[in-house]
Amino acid sequence: MASWHADFVLGDWRVSPKLNRITKDGRTVSIKHKSMAVLVFLADAEGEVLTRDEILDRVWPGMEVTDDVLTQAIHELRNAFDDDARHPRIFETIPRVGFRLIAPATVAEQEPLPSGFAVSVAQPSRRYLLGAFAAIVIGAILWTVIDRQSVERNPVITAQDSTSIAVLPFVNRSNIAEDAFFVEGMHDDLLTLLSRLSSIEKVISRTSTEQYRDTTKPIPQIGQELGVASILEGAVQRSGNQIRINVQLIDTETEQILWADSYDRDLTAENLFAIQSEITREIVAALHGVLSEQENEALQVMPTNSLDAYAEFVLGRHELAKRSGEAILRAKTHFEKAIELDADYALAYVGLADAYILQPEYLGTKIESILAPAQTAINGALSIDPLSGEAHTSLAGLRQFQNQPEESERYYLKAIELSPGYATAYHWYYTMLRISDRYEEALVQLARAVDLDPLSPILTDNLALMYRILGRHQDAKSTVIDGLERNPDFPVFYTNMALLLIDEGRLGEALKWAQAASKLNPSFVENITIECSLYLDLGDDQSGESCYEAFNNAYPEAAFGYMSWLHYYQSQFEVALEVVRQMTQRVHAPSELRKLAWLYVAFGDSSGARSILEEIDPNLFGDGDVVITTSEIYSTVAAAYSLHVDDETDRADYLFDQALDAMQSMHRFGGYGHGSVYGYGVLDVFIHVTRGDEPLAILALRDAVEMGWRSGWWELRFPHYAAMQDNPEWLGLVAEIEADIRQQRQWFEEHKDDPLF
Repeated sequence: MASWHADFVLGDWRVSPKLNRITKDGRTVSIKHKSMAVLVFLADAEGEVLTRDEILDRVWPGMEVTDDVLTQAIHELRNAFDDDARHPRIFETIPRVGFRLIAPATVAEQEPLPSGFAVSVAQPSRRYLLGAFAAIVIGAILWTVIDRQSVERNPVITAQDSTSIAVLPFVNRSNIAEDAFFVEGMHDDLLTLLSRLSSIEKVISRTSTEQYRDTTKPIPQIGQELGVASILEGAVQRSGNQIRINVQLIDTETEQILWADSYDRDLTAENLFAIQSEITREIVAALHGVLSEQENEALQVMPTNSLDAYAEFVLGRHELAKRSGEAILRAKTHFEKAIELDADYALAYVGLADAYILQPEYLGTKIESILAPAQTAINGALSIDPLSGEAHTSLAGLRQFQNQPEESERYYLKAIELSPGYATAYHWYYTMLRISDRYEEALVQLARAVDLDPLSPILTDNLALMYRILGRHQDAKSTVIDGLERNPDFPVFYTNMALLLIDEGRLGEALKWAQAASKLNPSFVENITIECSLYLDLGDDQSGESCYEAFNNAYPEAAFGYMSWLHYYQSQFEVALEVVRQMTQRVHAPSELRKLAWLYVAFGDSSGARSILEEIDPNLFGDGDVVITTSEIYSTVAAAYSLHVDDETDRADYLFDQALDAMQSMHRFGGYGHGSVYGYGVLDVFIHVTRGDEPLAILALRDAVEMGWRSGWWELRFPHYAAMQDNPEWLGLVAEIEADIRQQRQWFEEHKDDPLF
C-alpha cells in the first residue's frame, strides 16, 4: 500500500490531509477529521475493497461505534467531491461489504511558497517537542472521549449546534379542556415556522418534545437527550376573548434565560399568528440567526383568518400523528372541515393530502383510488403557497406512489430546501431511497429525520427496520425494545418484533406479537398478512383460513392478492394462479410485476413469469451481461427458471450464477417486505433443486434451518421439490422442521394468553 499523508490529487481535487481540506479551482471545502481519515485509508488501499469493519477498526480503534458513523463520513465525502452514489466517480459502495476508491490517487506537486518567505530548517527545542507531543496525546484523548460519548448517547443524534432548539409543549393555564387546541396549535405552529428557517440548524419535532409534557427533568438533561443548545418554554391562558402567552428561551448548558416576553392580546386569528411570527423573530435574534428576505416575507403571511378552521386543522394534525387507520380517517374529516371553513388554508390542504397518502399503508386502500384526490389537495396547497415545503413533501410522496422516482426525488430535495427542519421530508425521502435499494443514502436521510425527531415512535420503528435490512438483527431488536419502553401502545413496534422473531424462526412468539399489534390497530393491513401467514406456518389451517377470510371481507382490495397464498397452501394451484393472472391485469408498477413473476414460478407457471419479464426486463433474456440488485433477485431467478424450463440452459445458468453471487452480499432473513427485498430466504435451495444439484440443495437447506428459517417451510412439500422426496437427508431436514413446528404450536397454545412483558 501507498501512504497518502502528504498532499495528493484525487480527480480534479487536491487533498490536504494535514489541513483537513480539499481544493479545486480556488474553491476550498473543509473535511471533518474522521472523514479525512477514512479518505486517506481508502487512498492507501490503492483501489482495493475495504470492508466496513476494517475501516471502523482503523479510523475508530477500540471505540464502541456503529456503522452509522462510517455512513455519515462517506456521505460527507461524497458531498464534498460532488460524487453521485448511483454513478460514482470517486467512491464505490460494495453492497453489504464496504467501499473502495475508484479514482486514482497521485502525488501532488509541492505548492510554491509566497515570495519573500524562506523555509527554516532549525531543529525544534526539546520543550517544543514535549509540548507538541502532550498536545497531540491530550487532543487524541479528548477526541476519543467526545466521539465515544456522542455515539453512545445516540448514534444518530448530532452534536449540539448553537442554533438547535426544542420547543416544549406549552402549558394550558386556563385549565379549560376546550382551550387545549389553542395551546397545542401554538406549539405546533412555532415548530412549523422555525423548521422553515435556514439559520436554525435543528428544530426538534413535536412527537419528541411531546414526551416532555409535564416533565420534571432539568433543562440540561432534556438538552442532552434531544441534542439541542436551547429550549423554549411557554404557557397560554385564555380568559373570554383575551389571551396571554408567556415564553422564555433557555440555554440548556448554563440554564441562563436568553430571552423572555409576555403577550396580551384579543383572541383573534390575526393576533394569534402575529404573536407566533413575533416569537419566531425573537428566537432567531436571540440565537444570532438572520432571516432571509423570503423568510421575512413568509412570516408576515397569516395561514387562516378563521379560528374555527384553525381548530379543525389542529385536531386533524393530532389525529394524523397517531398513525392508525381509524385516526387517519378522523384526520381527513377534520381537514375537510377546515377547508370548508377557509378555502385558502394551505396547510389544511397539505393535511388532507397526507391523510390520503397514508391510507394505502394503514387502511389497505387501493393506491389508484387516492391519486386524484391527493393531487387535488396538493394543487390547492401549492396554489395558495408555492413555497410550502410541506406541500412539496406531499407531492414527492404522491410521485413515489406513481412510480416516478426521479420526480419524487426532485420534489423531496425541493421540500428540504424550503423547510430544512421538516422531519417528515427526510423521513419520506428515506423511504423512497430504501425502496430503491439506496441503503447508504437512505440511512443518512433517516439519521437526519431522527436527529430532528429523536423520540418519534414511527422513526424509531423505521430505524429498527433499517437495521434489519442491513442484517444488524440485535440492533434492530434493541431499537424496538427502546421504542416499546417509551410508547407501549404503538402497534407497529409489535409488528416489527413479530418480523424479527420470524427471522429467528420463533413463530409461536411472533404470532403473539402480531396478535397484540392487531388488537392495538385492527386495520393495519401489513400486520394482518403477517398474522394470517403465521397461522399457516404453525400448521393451524382452520385459523389461517378464518384469518384470510376475515381479511378479505374487511379489505377486499388489499386482501385479493394475498388470498393466492391461502390457495397455494391448500394445494389449489390453479385457483392461486388465477388470482395472480387477475392481479397482473390490475398492477402496472414494474416492482409489483416482478413480484407477480415470482409468484407465477412458485405456483407452477413459468410461461406466465416469462410473459411479464420479457416486457419489463427484456435484458434478462438477451445475450448481454446483467447487474442484479437485491430488489430484482427474485425476478432474475424467475426468468432463469423459465429459461431452464424452455431448455435455454446456458442463459438460465448464467442468471442463476449471477443470483447466487448477489446472495453473497445479502442475508437470508426475510424476503419481500415494505416494497423491497431484504433477504433471499431459501432462494438458493430453489436454484440448486432446479438444477438437480441435490448435495448443494441439502447444504443450503441445512444452513437455512440452522439459521432459523421457518417462514413458508410448507412449500417444501409442493411439486417443485418432488425430485428431493427420495433423498433421506432432505426428508430428515423436513422432518426436523415439522417436529419443531409442532413444538412451537404446542408452546403457543400453552402460552398464548401470557403477557408479552
